[in-house]
Amino acid sequence: MSSKRLKSTVKWLIPPLLAVAGLAWLHWQPLAPGVRLRLTTIDGNVIQVPGPQLTLLNFWATTCPACLKEIPTLIRLHRRFSGVQLQVVGVTMPYDRPDRVVRLARDYPLPYPVALDPAGTAADSLGVRFTPTWVLVDREGKVVWRHTGYVDEAELAALIESLSHP
Repeated sequence: MSSKRLKSTVKWLIPPLLAVAGLAWLHWQPLAPGVRLRLTTIDGNVIQVPGPQLTLLNFWATTCPACLKEIPTLIRLHRRFSGVQLQVVGVTMPYDRPDRVVRLARDYPLPYPVALDPAGTAADSLGVRFTPTWVLVDREGKVVWRHTGYVDEAELAALIESLSHP
């Protein structure tokens, strides 16, 4: 391969490689230890994270088809583990309009609390960039599991079960 052709190929490869590296950096940023969040729900209630039980935060948006598809999973997890073992909280992304969030939460209806994050404080503190992102926080505020995209409900349920019985 000629040196001119090699330089041309390298110039062509650099932008996609930089894009992939940038996305990987965003997705794999280290999380701050000892998460402390104060979330306000659409009903005006305040949720402290960590709480007295495990907390499953689901970062979502009304404009995200994958997020909407995951709502039945959240409902089942909430019904199965709510109370002593797990607190499920839907956290909307900062760009989501509160009126749309309230309408969707009431139309569905969602049995778990939905919190607004208008300043992006919760998303930023947990390094959330994409939806849906799931974050499981233990009673001490340690992030024990994190996932972006669709989840395997059975695997997540098994993890919750194992963590809720110390």
